[in-house]
Amino acid sequence: MDPGAPTTAQDPVRLRALPAALGILVVVAVADLIVGTGVVLVPLLVAGPLAMAAGGQQLQTAAAAAVAVALAVALAAHDGVLGQSAGLTAIAAVAAGGALAIVLAGLHERLAGTVRRHDAELEAERAARRRTELLARAGELLESPMDPGTLLQRISALPVPEHADLAIIDLLQPDGTVRGAVTAGTDTELADALAEMRERFPLSLQTDHPVAEALRTGEPRLLKGLSDEQLQGYARSAEHFELVLRASYRSAIVLPLRARGRTWGALSYIRLRDGVPFDEDDLALGLDLARRAAMALDNARLFAELDATEQRLEAIVANLGESVMALEPGGGFLFANAAAARIAGFDSVDDLVAGNLHEVLARWTFLDEHGREVPFEAQPLGAAFAGTQPEPMLLHSVDRRTGRDGWVLSRATPVRDDAGDVAFVVHVTEDVTTVKRQEARERLLSSASKLLGSSLDVAATLDKAAWAAVPELADWSRVDLIDERGDLVQAAVAHRDLDRVELMHEWRRDFPPRREDTRGPWEVLRTGRSILWDRVDPADIQRYAQSDRHAHLMREIDTRSVAVVPLTVGDTVIGTLQLATTSASNRLLGRPELALAEELARRAAIAVENARVHAARTHIATTLQRSLLPPRLPVIPGLAIAARFRAAGGPPTSAATSTTSSRPATAGSCSWAT
Repeated sequence: MDPGAPTTAQDPVRLRALPAALGILVVVAVADLIVGTGVVLVPLLVAGPLAMAAGGQQLQTAAAAAVAVALAVALAAHDGVLGQSAGLTAIAAVAAGGALAIVLAGLHERLAGTVRRHDAELEAERAARRRTELLARAGELLESPMDPGTLLQRISALPVPEHADLAIIDLLQPDGTVRGAVTAGTDTELADALAEMRERFPLSLQTDHPVAEALRTGEPRLLKGLSDEQLQGYARSAEHFELVLRASYRSAIVLPLRARGRTWGALSYIRLRDGVPFDEDDLALGLDLARRAAMALDNARLFAELDATEQRLEAIVANLGESVMALEPGGGFLFANAAAARIAGFDSVDDLVAGNLHEVLARWTFLDEHGREVPFEAQPLGAAFAGTQPEPMLLHSVDRRTGRDGWVLSRATPVRDDAGDVAFVVHVTEDVTTVKRQEARERLLSSASKLLGSSLDVAATLDKAAWAAVPELADWSRVDLIDERGDLVQAAVAHRDLDRVELMHEWRRDFPPRREDTRGPWEVLRTGRSILWDRVDPADIQRYAQSDRHAHLMREIDTRSVAVVPLTVGDTVIGTLQLATTSASNRLLGRPELALAEELARRAAIAVENARVHAARTHIATTLQRSLLPPRLPVIPGLAIAARFRAAGGPPTSAATSTTSSRPATAGSCSWAT
């Protein structure tokens, strides 16, 4: 048998063929000796070589044939027929049978060799296929982004059971310790027990354990055989040694897991009991697997770090007060934070990104600081999509559906791809509504104060009070005062469209507010509390209208929201100030605007009261001055009389003189100062 040939099912047959052939020869020879006469049994000696040919090699068969021929000659001589034709014929038959057996043995040997080679090739092909499949599965690890824990389980299970009976991954921690072993095996109880042992008795890098050496040197270890002495030296405890003895460790490969200059740990493959020991081919395969596994682990680490970084960035951006959006050139949303959804008027980010940018923008009107509409192309976002780097722009946004308005500072930056085209645009919007409203409030109140204080004429002050909020705060306003009879009288009206002022006069003249109305000026006069209609619907107009003409007037004026605030001086309500918005601005009054209107009304009431007081005091002073002037002096013949009036507290030169004379005075004159 070829020493290098693999063991097959034919080997036991070959081992039994030689004793069988020799036994046949012995039996035939003994039988012939017992019979003692003739050559009847001599030809039966050919059975020995033929039996050898059935299971032995050609050389062994030739030896058996030679023995058979020698026995035939010896038996023929013993029987006394060696020189006779019968004896020669028997010897020739044995020789011919031996030759045939040699030929048959050669054919059988060649056939068996062919079968062995075919089996070996088939086994090699199967082994190559298993290795290819194993490498293919290992390659899939590089394309499977997953968390490191799951990946370690897959790596450990990869070679079991085709390549190893047990696989162990010992992880090298950042502090230099070896902990957290991951195991897989054909015997799951053994794998779990070994993982527990690794946890209870961690490896030290300073020992001669194959794993420690592989981690220290970065070189693989091939252990073709493992003796009990070696296993005892590697065991971390008596319990550990007992475990590996029961498992019958036979051969092992220890491979360092290194990728991009980092050592993750060591990957160990172990074959148990009667498994074929590992060889250099297995080591080469293991190195390839370890390289791929280490690369997959490092990729998983990079993916995990990238995911953690993205989550941190998303958390930071999501909690920014500014709106942040990433938009495709077609208008699709790549990213949006909660502030973006809030500023855009959506309940959630999901609702926002489910749509398209142009659908969102269709809800809004954007104006500049002067109230002029800004088209999309002129806005920073549109300019960024066009490929330019726009400057930040302050925009006044008005919701077309609700009338809700605000102020935003819009900034946009295009992000280009390798070809220089715009890949997406990052749009950052800062809500500056509070700042702008406070600024507008202060500016409006300052302007109104100057306007209201510029005249002490009551009519002029009332007119200025009406115009103080138009058009900055409202689209039209009306001032109503209580007259001497207790009736509500329109004192002044203002409208941003002067052509509609006459409609306002007609509305009040023909349809004055009803005293029983609980949502109009009379209610404000009674309670001293403001009333806000944040939205005027067509049904409200129909309920409020006193006639069809009244409803028509209100539709013509196109009021969208109304605020009625009291004009209060001290604890006294002297009138009301009405402010309203229309479709001209598409705004709606809210609580912030109501608070501003109340402050404006307070200042207007003080200005009106000051003008009234000034007018009353001027009237009193004029009346007193005229009443205190003396009547015309009488004319007395021959007497010249002069009179001078000096107001109390006035300068000496501010005297009025009245003179009467019947003739020139020749002696002296008489004078009274009153």
